[in-house]
Amino acid sequence: MAKKNSQKNIPVEPMIHILMISLVAILVINFFLISSLSSNIQDKIIEVKESSRPGVLELTIINPEDCDDCYDINQVVQLIKKGKVNITKEETLSFEESSDLIKRYNIEKLPTIIVKGETNKTDLSFLSKVDDAYIFTDVPVPNYNIKDENIVGLIKASIILPSDCNDCFDMSSIIDEFKSSGIKFDSVKKVNEKDAGSLIKDYEINSLPALILSSDASEYAILKQEWSSFGRVDDDGSYISEGYFPPFKNLSTNMIDGLVSVTYINDSSCKECYDVKTHKRIIEGFNVKLSSENTVDISSSEGMVLLNKYNITKVPTIIVSKDALFYKNFVRAFSPVSSKASDGSFIFTKPEIIGAYKDLNTNEIINPEKA
Repeated sequence: MAKKNSQKNIPVEPMIHILMISLVAILVINFFLISSLSSNIQDKIIEVKESSRPGVLELTIINPEDCDDCYDINQVVQLIKKGKVNITKEETLSFEESSDLIKRYNIEKLPTIIVKGETNKTDLSFLSKVDDAYIFTDVPVPNYNIKDENIVGLIKASIILPSDCNDCFDMSSIIDEFKSSGIKFDSVKKVNEKDAGSLIKDYEINSLPALILSSDASEYAILKQEWSSFGRVDDDGSYISEGYFPPFKNLSTNMIDGLVSVTYINDSSCKECYDVKTHKRIIEGFNVKLSSENTVDISSSEGMVLLNKYNITKVPTIIVSKDALFYKNFVRAFSPVSSKASDGSFIFTKPEIIGAYKDLNTNEIINPEKA
């Protein structure tokens, strides 16, 4: 008897249909995934292109009338142009032509610049956002104040010159220093002492030369912060400098203060000792005005008198007259290496900081470099 086959015949055709459906589904899913990925890539490409595209900007420059010394707004224009920008329009308007813009954006100072367009595509942090534009509001002096209708930051200076004092300090050098720091002057007037009676009285000036700056000086931060090193501020806002820069004429005594005499004391027998005239270069480095210089040897009668009078025990050395007190920076540096005599003179006591010297107590020559 023949044996029956226990395995059932599995239909193949339905399996093929299932596989085909699955394959189509996978292809459809892949198509959508690839399409979505392609779309994302395209979006990213567009985004990168957009971010790298220079921002389109329009610039409107407004200048004040008749102010050649006012701040140069072109500095701001160039700063904007250094950014990633495409300037499609740039116009310069006068004060009269821009009255509507000034009102619309509440502009207070000129010159200024109005920036409109794709302002989000570049750095404009140095400007102020006002409505639909960016405005340059922090205008340095000199500038034109629209409300007060005047130019702010142009200083009027007066220098009062003393009579009969060719050696007095030249205040013009201070003006030159200020100008080099960007401080602007409308005028610098020099007035002789005999013609400045009212100024001297009004500002209670006690010494000449004197420098008087108009209240516009307060517009400059550097002057406002540092003026205590130059002078004082008067009740009317004027900046006054007198008695800070020797030599000057003391109007109370009619004498010239700040003319310094120096006596160089050496020992000609000490060949190893440093050159006493080294002190001259040091003193002049502090802008001390030397009115007279004298060199004395310790072997001379004058030298012996000075050794005893000022109790000098080391040479070379120098004696600086009391007028050195008017030079604050010099006194600050010289005091730690000197002693002060009863007549106000300064005597140098630390020759070892310069070089070889002679100790008069032991009669020894001491060379600090070899010690």
